[in-house]
Amino acid sequence: MRAGYAVSDIVTLYGGINNGWDQLTDANKGKTVELGASIIPNKALTINVTGYLGKERAVAPGTPAVAGAQDTRNLLNVVATYTINNRMSAGGEILYVSQDRPVGGAAKYNGLAGYFTYNLNREWRVAARAEMFDDKNNFHFAPNNQTANTDIKYNEITATLAYMPNSSVELRGEIRGDRANSAVFVNSDNSTAKSMQSLAFQGLYKF
Repeated sequence: MRAGYAVSDIVTLYGGINNGWDQLTDANKGKTVELGASIIPNKALTINVTGYLGKERAVAPGTPAVAGAQDTRNLLNVVATYTINNRMSAGGEILYVSQDRPVGGAAKYNGLAGYFTYNLNREWRVAARAEMFDDKNNFHFAPNNQTANTDIKYNEITATLAYMPNSSVELRGEIRGDRANSAVFVNSDNSTAKSMQSLAFQGLYKF
């Protein structure tokens, strides 16, 4: 549940209550508080700042939770988008998360991302995305083939080609390459690797 209030033409404040994040069902009865602001200093630049604070299970998604074990998790996320001209736009994102744990101190992970989009014409556009993710103590993803206290760093680069035949339809194709400093990706023969390549297609219809 979220509500927003426009303080001015430049700043809008947000507040909300959430069950949590990175989960399909709520892992505990506690709620997470959300606070944020959208800042538009000019027509070209938009900055969104969001913070979360609440009690969550101190385990990674998909792993068994210890009964009653939950501590404070806080998140800070900053996203900025800048329109260079009618054809080009760029963006960046910073993520920081800290989770208290009953044993072993706080677990942390953080990320950094950059985006660039170029419209070739009214129907075609290309985009590129680069991301870095530092999973401290293997807390967030927790691949089973890694030790619990291993810092795993992920990097990815994605290239996108999009086709928009009209204002309601968009078709996308993406080529993505992922790499980590440890063999966390699992192949079809159950062997592991430090890199992964993927090809994806997406169709969107806008009502």
